Amino acid sequence: MSKKQNYFIVMDFDGTLAATFKDSRNGMNVTKASRQAVLDVFGNEGLRRYQEIGELNSREPGELTQLLLEGMGKEARSLSAEDLTEHYVEAKLGYLTSEITTEWPQLYPGAREFFKASAEGELPVNTGIVSSGHDKFILKVFEINEIHPPDILVTSDILRSREMPHRDRYKPFTYQLAVAHRKWEELSSDGFPESDVEGESYFGRNHGKPYMLYIGDDPIKDGGLAERARIPFVFVPFSKPEFAPQVKNGQILAQDFFFVRDFLSDHSKQLIERRSFAQILFEREDTELFPSFPEGIGLHYELGKEYTNKNLRRERGF
Repeated sequence: MSKKQNYFIVMDFDGTLAATFKDSRNGMNVTKASRQAVLDVFGNEGLRRYQEIGELNSREPGELTQLLLEGMGKEARSLSAEDLTEHYVEAKLGYLTSEITTEWPQLYPGAREFFKASAEGELPVNTGIVSSGHDKFILKVFEINEIHPPDILVTSDILRSREMPHRDRYKPFTYQLAVAHRKWEELSSDGFPESDVEGESYFGRNHGKPYMLYIGDDPIKDGGLAERARIPFVFVPFSKPEFAPQVKNGQILAQDFFFVRDFLSDHSKQLIERRSFAQILFEREDTELFPSFPEGIGLHYELGKEYTNKNLRRERGF
């Protein structure tokens, strides 16, 4: 079991850690595998609908199935949405897992070194992956490349295995990240100190929030997730280089994972002192970057309410 560290760095997988949208040696990638799996499971009508909604677009399998069924005839419902989702996932993985080698999917610069630094204790961080992908695929990529896997992995497989929560489960909504946060908290029985800021207990900043950040390549889904969770967003420009992070919103650019590793190494003294990521990355107090908001006022109250541990504990599995 992983040892609890003072900091928790969570990240996306596809397009963030690995170039899964680029072709393998046999011309396969996540986009092509998804399209072929849709054809296999949903037929020509499903493929037509798939193209109408803009194809995969980083959608979680359950979300994708629901969107496909909404635009298809009744004959498509000969199986339940849950069964169709499972068939789709099985078909997609059938095209992808056999393609995994040390050359595909190619890891982005510094990813290997970053995980090595974390696993060997050079950085006092736990690592987590939150992805619409699949455990089997992600863990095989780490195994083939002889990299220590993330401490916490929350994929669409976990979403499908749980009873449906009464809120949105997909990025940019925070359900997956909240599950990862909870798992990180459970790595230790020590818990976290209570917050002195009025109202912040409800928003979860007394559960280690100041020591979490999220890394991703999608400004909408990944950046939106970080905003809703009220943690810093580290943007990697591998798939959408035109996006310009806004420092005032708690966003920062990292050219690659070498930058992330080296930046944290260069600030090892602040890590030892357990400064917040707001202080380390932006030289601002955590409560200045993510201030509390009175109940019922503003967007941030609603976003914070979506994430709270109070809501998490109402759902099965916690």
